[in-house]
Amino acid sequence: MKKLFIVLMLSFVVSICFGNYHYKLVVKTTTLNKSKLTLDILGNGSRREIMSTTSSAFTNNTLSISGNASQPSNFASISVSIGGRLNSLIFVLDSGLNHIDLNIIGDKYKSLKVSNSSAKGNMLYTEAQKIIFDTFEVMKPKKGEVNVAIPRDLMVQASLKVLAYLQTHPKDFASLLLMNFETNTDRSVIFSKSILAAIDQLSDELKQSSLGQQLQREQHALVDNIEAAEAGKPVPEFTVNDFIGGRFSNSSLAGQNYIIAFSAVWCIPCQERIPKLVELYDRHKAQGLKIVYFNNDGDSERWKNHVEKNNISNWINVSEGLSSSQSKIQKSFGIYAIPTFLLVNKEGIIVYNSSKEEIDDVAQLGLKVKELYK
Repeated sequence: MKKLFIVLMLSFVVSICFGNYHYKLVVKTTTLNKSKLTLDILGNGSRREIMSTTSSAFTNNTLSISGNASQPSNFASISVSIGGRLNSLIFVLDSGLNHIDLNIIGDKYKSLKVSNSSAKGNMLYTEAQKIIFDTFEVMKPKKGEVNVAIPRDLMVQASLKVLAYLQTHPKDFASLLLMNFETNTDRSVIFSKSILAAIDQLSDELKQSSLGQQLQREQHALVDNIEAAEAGKPVPEFTVNDFIGGRFSNSSLAGQNYIIAFSAVWCIPCQERIPKLVELYDRHKAQGLKIVYFNNDGDSERWKNHVEKNNISNWINVSEGLSSSQSKIQKSFGIYAIPTFLLVNKEGIIVYNSSKEEIDDVAQLGLKVKELYK
């Protein structure tokens, strides 16, 4: 009896933690019979976190997988080994019954393709992908041309079109799921306000859901933090571990001009700027300029080796011991991309923030520093 009680309690805990949204995925194929398929339920954010994994093999060109998820619609990944190479694709899996056709396409380079999906969430996802690809069509290289990177403004334009489309499906949880993913496109006040405006068009049920509240909370915080760290605003105070094992607070630099450089050892663009920062510091250190070099890296030994290798131990080297995506202090400044440089004057006012720069940020930083010492 005691064992039965424990089993029931464990089942209850699992259902509370992971959710009571039951799904069933029925997959048909004409090209993958007897192949093993792995289904991963993914997290909402970057889709890198795997929440659960289930595997099954095709029999008579069909397989079925059932399970529970934490919300009505989820990103999911299907993986199948083709010729010794693992092929994967991402789709949206709804609670309830999902029918899809899955097959190999391509001759030289084989890949997986989902078709005839019965899931409403995946239909929205497919249409959102089409909107993005259609927007990027203007960047498609002509014959003989080399592929070029998609400009950020075009990526934002595509995301705004996706947001507009998702608002036409205000009751579908997949709309909220996809809006949440679109936040990865840009970390600006304007874009975050567009996200919030789009969420506002969704049903009250979606807005009050766990994901809906989380998304609104994050976007409001992002807007508040970015606006708090704009040029002309007082610098937010922070305290963090320093290079020599002590604690550093930027309040200790009151009455001095200083640069906060958000960087990381693994960040190549960050490292490319170090020589220019060294030159800038050397030109103005006699006038009292300080550099707070904020390293986003969980590897303390790599950080210390980096400081010694670049001869920057005379800077104020600090770190939370966290990655850029986990850094609480960096996020409190509304910074989601590195390198980013802030210049703070003797009055404790931010006079320059490089996060909006499209040109040589260190050169612009140098001009602003020069103005402080006129």
